[in-house]
Amino acid sequence: MSNRKSKPEIFEGVRAEEYKKLRNKWIRLAVVGTGLPFILGILISIFNDTFSILDLFGNGEIILLLFSLNLPMAFDLFDIKHCDDETLSWAFWLCVIIICLQIALYCLIRTNNSESGKVKSIIASICMMGASGITCGFSIKAIFQHSITEDGGEETRDSENM
Repeated sequence: MSNRKSKPEIFEGVRAEEYKKLRNKWIRLAVVGTGLPFILGILISIFNDTFSILDLFGNGEIILLLFSLNLPMAFDLFDIKHCDDETLSWAFWLCVIIICLQIALYCLIRTNNSESGKVKSIIASICMMGASGITCGFSIKAIFQHSITEDGGEETRDSENM
C-alpha cells in the first residue's frame, strides 16, 4: 500500500534549489502576466474617473488574464508530454480542461451584460483563479519530477519505501 498521500513531497539539496527556481519562474510569469495588466487597468480607470469594481471585474477580464498563465504552462507540458510520463499527461490534460472552461466562461460572461451577470462573473473569476493556481502548482511539480527522472533520479517516492 502506498503512503504517498500521507507524506508531502520533500526535495533536498540541489533538487530543492532547482524546484525553487522553476516555481519562482512561474510565479514571476503569473505576477507579470496577470498582475501587471490588472494593476494598470485599475490605475487607468482611477485616473480617468471611470473606476467601477463591477465594470473592472465583471466583464471577464480576470479570466482573460489567466490565459497568459495557463497557455504557456500548457505549451511547456505539450513539449515534454511525448515522454511516457503519466503525471505529465494528467497535468497537460488538466491544463487543457481549465483553458476550455475559461473560454466557455468568458463567452458566457460576455453575452450577459446585466448587473447580476457581472456579480456572477466575479464569482466565476475567483473560482477560475483558484483552479488555475491548483493546476499550475500540479503542473510545476509534474515538470520538476519529470526532470528528476530524466536526470537519472528516482522514478517515484514509493520506490524508496519498498
